[in-house]
Amino acid sequence: MDIRVELQIPPSHQDRFDYAERMAIWFVAKLNGYDTTELDMFTDIIYRYLNKYFSDKYYINKSFCVEVDVVSGRKVTYSSLEDESVPMLLEETISEINRL
Repeated sequence: MDIRVELQIPPSHQDRFDYAERMAIWFVAKLNGYDTTELDMFTDIIYRYLNKYFSDKYYINKSFCVEVDVVSGRKVTYSSLEDESVPMLLEETISEINRL
């Protein structure tokens, strides 16, 4: 049996700078904070969300797709993931979930 799960995880806040550009921020919290790979994955999710639902009408500003861990104070932007060539783990994680 092949079960597919569609995830929709809207950001904490989304807005636009002007009529052409979209941004979002997601505040997350976990006791002792999230590790870097978790924050990277959340940042990938927030960018994909904006890209899927708003890219037909707006430019998605990767510098302002922001994930903030309110416990540790760390933040990650999607543009920093691309600049640092961080491996995107979301696809692998979803595949693992589907294999269960």
